[in-house]
Amino acid sequence: MKYFEKYTSNTLAAGGSQTMFQSDGTAATGRIFYKIFAAGEYGYSLLFQNIMDSTFSDGSNSSVGNLCDEWEILGARIYRSDIADPRAVKDGVALTFGGKASKTVAPGELFCSDEIPLSFQAGEYMCVDIAFRGKLMPCHAESVLPVFVNTGDGFAASRNTPMPCMIGSNRKVKKRVVYLGDSITQGCGTPVDSYAHWAAKVSEQLGGEYSFWNLGLGFGRASDAATDGSWLFKAKNCDVAVVCFGVNDLLRGYSPRRIADNLGKIVTLLHQNGVKVLLQSVPPFDYGESTARLWYETNRLIESELAPEADAFFRPYLAVGKSATEPHAARYGAHPDAEGCLRWAELLYPVLKELIERV
Repeated sequence: MKYFEKYTSNTLAAGGSQTMFQSDGTAATGRIFYKIFAAGEYGYSLLFQNIMDSTFSDGSNSSVGNLCDEWEILGARIYRSDIADPRAVKDGVALTFGGKASKTVAPGELFCSDEIPLSFQAGEYMCVDIAFRGKLMPCHAESVLPVFVNTGDGFAASRNTPMPCMIGSNRKVKKRVVYLGDSITQGCGTPVDSYAHWAAKVSEQLGGEYSFWNLGLGFGRASDAATDGSWLFKAKNCDVAVVCFGVNDLLRGYSPRRIADNLGKIVTLLHQNGVKVLLQSVPPFDYGESTARLWYETNRLIESELAPEADAFFRPYLAVGKSATEPHAARYGAHPDAEGCLRWAELLYPVLKELIERV
C-alpha cells in the first residue's frame, strides 16, 4: 500500500479496530484526542479501516477478520488543543477523502484522508472530529485515550465512534518501530491520557529519530495475528516489530504448543517481509494454578525454540514478575501500572536500541 511509503505514525497512542458497535443510523460526532510525538510541520493523512484486527472478548460480538457494515463519514475535522477537553476546541481544519468532504465506507475497506499540512508542538493534542452515520461500525472499546461522542445533547465520554488506526505524517525517520500485542501493550492498566504504558515510555527513551506505531489491542491473541490479516499487514509495513502475546491465548485454553506455533508463524511472516523482530516471552498475569503451569511450559518453548529465530529477545517477567520464585505472578497488577511499565521500558530499552541500531 503506497500510504506506508510516505506516512508514519506520529503519536504513541494505540489505535486499531478492536470491535464493533451498533447504532440506529442516527448521525453522531466522535471527538478523539491524540498527543503528538514529534514537533514540527508535516503533511498529515489519517488511516482508517473497516475490518476487525482481533477477536474481542469471547468472540460473541466480533472476531478477527469480521467486516463491518457500510457506513458514512459525513464530515471530519482536525483541531489543535492544549487540553483534552471537547468543549475547548475551535478553528478546525476540514479533512477530505478523495477531494470530498464525505465518504461512504465499504465493508473491509482500508482508506486514508487526503494530506493536509499541520504544525504541532510535542505533547500538543490533535483532536480528530468524525461525523458519522451507520448501523454497524468499528471502534476501540478499551482505548485509553480521551474519547467523546456528541449525539445532540453535548459531548459525553464514549468509545462508540470510528477512530483512525494511524495518525500518519510524512516525517522522515531513521526507522519505523511497531508494537504488536494485547491490552498490556496497548496500555490498559495505566490512566487514561497518561501515555505511561511501557511501549510509550521506551519510545520516549529512544527519541524522535524514529517513529512508533502501537498496534496493541485488548483481548488480542497470537492466534489472531497469525491469521495474516489486517493486523499483521500493518505491522509488515515497519522496520522493527516488538511482539508480545500469549496472555489471552492461555486464558482461552490454547495449549503451549499452539501458542508457540502461532508466535513462530508471526515471526516468520514478519521476516518474510523484511521486518526485524524483538520477541517477548508471555508476560506475568493473574493466572490460576493450572494456567500458571502452562505459562511456564509456553515460555520454555518460546525461549528454547523461538528466541533463537528472533532478532532479539526479552523476558518481561524480569521487569514485572512478582519474584524470582514466582515470575508468572504480576507484581504491578495484571495490567502493569505506570511504575511497572516504566521498569519494563527501562529494562527493554537497551535490547530494543541495540536491535534498531543494527537494522
